[in-house]
Amino acid sequence: MDNNGDCKRSLPKLREIFTRQRQDSDAMSGESTSPWLGGEASMADCPDIEFNYDDADLQENEMAELYSYTEGPEFQLNLKAWEEVCAELGVVPLWQSATDASRRSLIVRLSDHLELCHRSPRMRAARAILYIAQGCWGEVQSDREQAMWARRNVFLLVQCGVWASFLQLLHLEIENVGTESQRKQAVSASLADSADLRVILSVLYTIVETLRVLGDDDNEVQTQIRLAFCEELAQPQAEAEELVAMTLLGMVTRFCNSSAPHFPIRKVLLLLWKVLLCSLGGTQVLAQLKNTYRENHGLPPCGEDTLTIARTMRASSPPASAADLIEQQNNQKRRPFRRGLMKQSSLDDSVGELDLTAAADEDEQPPTDMDEPPDLPQPPSPRPGTPINNNSTNKGLPWTPKVRQKDIDSFLDSTRVKFVGFQLQGDRTSLAGLPQPIHEGVKVLSKDSSPGLPGMCNRRPPEMTAEALEAGTGSPRGGSLSPGGSGGSPSGGEGNMQMVSGTCCWRNMFSCINLLRILNKLCKWKHSRIMMLVVFKSAPILKRTLKVKHAMMQLYVLKLLKMQTKYLGRQWRKTNMKTMSAIYQKVRHRLNDDWAYGNDPDARPWDFQAEECALRACVDRFNSRRYNNTVQDPDFEPLDNCVTSVLGRPVELTEEFKRHYEVWLQQEVFSASIDWDQLLASSN
Repeated sequence: MDNNGDCKRSLPKLREIFTRQRQDSDAMSGESTSPWLGGEASMADCPDIEFNYDDADLQENEMAELYSYTEGPEFQLNLKAWEEVCAELGVVPLWQSATDASRRSLIVRLSDHLELCHRSPRMRAARAILYIAQGCWGEVQSDREQAMWARRNVFLLVQCGVWASFLQLLHLEIENVGTESQRKQAVSASLADSADLRVILSVLYTIVETLRVLGDDDNEVQTQIRLAFCEELAQPQAEAEELVAMTLLGMVTRFCNSSAPHFPIRKVLLLLWKVLLCSLGGTQVLAQLKNTYRENHGLPPCGEDTLTIARTMRASSPPASAADLIEQQNNQKRRPFRRGLMKQSSLDDSVGELDLTAAADEDEQPPTDMDEPPDLPQPPSPRPGTPINNNSTNKGLPWTPKVRQKDIDSFLDSTRVKFVGFQLQGDRTSLAGLPQPIHEGVKVLSKDSSPGLPGMCNRRPPEMTAEALEAGTGSPRGGSLSPGGSGGSPSGGEGNMQMVSGTCCWRNMFSCINLLRILNKLCKWKHSRIMMLVVFKSAPILKRTLKVKHAMMQLYVLKLLKMQTKYLGRQWRKTNMKTMSAIYQKVRHRLNDDWAYGNDPDARPWDFQAEECALRACVDRFNSRRYNNTVQDPDFEPLDNCVTSVLGRPVELTEEFKRHYEVWLQQEVFSASIDWDQLLASSN
């Protein structure tokens, strides 16, 4: 309060103090005050992030992503190794001027050097092959020419069997870190310790990334080579008869448990990502396979694709911060109250995102001489005309509502108990004794009910369900968790450091959306895991993430918030009505899901731990059955039905049987009459 007893001037001062404390806390926590990351700037002025979520970036950017800035000098090492090997073999180190036969001969001779026992000449040949895979950039004049030669050389390398040779080198390098002394030395690993592995992984990555994408100038032979390579990549390879993806996952495991800290994990993850994309396919292949499997099970094709619809959405304005709320309250107290008529719009994207800036500016404009005094009578306002029907914009919700069969069964059980007095277990068609509104409700629920492929999986045994849960996180984007650094391309490009709208990196947006998608997969319909989100206070973090104005990213954030709203309390829902409106607009509705009011019959806190333990028991039982040599349960022991292996199995005879062997032979064999012809005759 000031000297005049006025306390209104303290509100701006309070807001300044709060803003300064907020900025200090953000600076101490390493956060930026940029509007993209939750700063105090006006979020309404920030444009939408122009980011197209896809399986991968442009091919030239993905190739540049393989190399970091610290690997720049190694390009010259590759060129030097190429010149030394050519001098040793008596070949002129000019790739473009050589004939196709001489190029094949040189690649074959370099492949022979890969089998040398000495590491130095072996890795020198590997670097020379890497130089060839990079397009022999020392002889080109432009990036386009380098990309053209790189693609041509990769096809030639695959035809000469270089892929199999480098897979053997990869297994050899993995086995070389097996001893205890080498593991102790690898604890203090440096960049030089992973030089050989980085060369091998770079060649493998270049081959996979080049053959993964269809080229514009590919001929029929190259197309056949590319398709055969993708099919071969999905089969066990090398002497270990192991999938390439499993080998790379094993490298990730060894890196995580510190048994091989010198592994270049960034290159491993990038290669794993592209191997999965090449062997399993991307999002388009996934959508086609989903519709194919639905057709095989007698289900209609999926008409709504999440990624396709999310690309057509518009990003919502982020929720206001505490400082903005204080300022808004202050402005409301200063300006006079004014009420106007407003036509309520339909459920389009603009609901809940009203821009009050124009109204505030209008209220704060000073009166001019042309303004009429308020005493004079005002003419009646004209009657508004009929609004024009705009068919170009979608005025409805983006998703068709759904309902689970479990919810329909629960609805029928509760209504039967209420109106009839008993339940009919397993009966989903009989509606006798129920009033007509219940008939209509069941009809609506059944229309929006679709079992889907997950419903088919739920009818399988628990072990198969556990298998699906175990493989649920293995998406074609497994390598998206790689760090966001990038390096220069062999021809001197800048890599994929292009910024989205000038402030955001492609890789960071890609990783954040993937993490949100994985979190949704892990928590959907799992009450115990949703409670973990509530316990660890994920709602403020997710709400802060809504400041990123990207529709797809906001969609998956709102899905996670929708799961928690019933547990966050009435006060949270009351103070976050803008977030609740965004959830209503953008997230699919479940007809029986009372998410906005907190009336959840399945929310039983005492069952959360039991549910998670039962799920873990199913997964452990499946893993022990499939991957453990020691079978604990004899019922799960596989039965050998092969006659040859059963008769050839050694049998330990007891001493008593050996003493009375002749008696057993006389009673069981010689005394019994066996018609061998009838036994061996084929049954009709």
